Amino acid sequence: MKLVTFSALLVLTLGCSKQEQTRTESGANDLEEKIITYLQITTNTPKEEIGYNETKDSLILKGWYKVSVKEIQKQYNQANEYKNKYEKPTSNENN
Repeated sequence: MKLVTFSALLVLTLGCSKQEQTRTESGANDLEEKIITYLQITTNTPKEEIGYNETKDSLILKGWYKVSVKEIQKQYNQANEYKNKYEKPTSNENN
């Protein structure tokens, strides 16, 4: 009986963590896409010239300019004028 209960709890726990991981990855992908677009527009750099160095957690623009992902995220979070001009406002249909 204890084994069955433990197995059921394990399945529920793994199922929940998998759903959370999917949500987190989806949100991360949205943010990554917004940051890449932000860099494209603000630096006039084509998307194919923006690379990612996973080991150093940095972005490389035009093959030579390196900047940390955290720094770009900080700049993006504070870029209110950019967001007003280039990003569509999210509409809330429930209001």
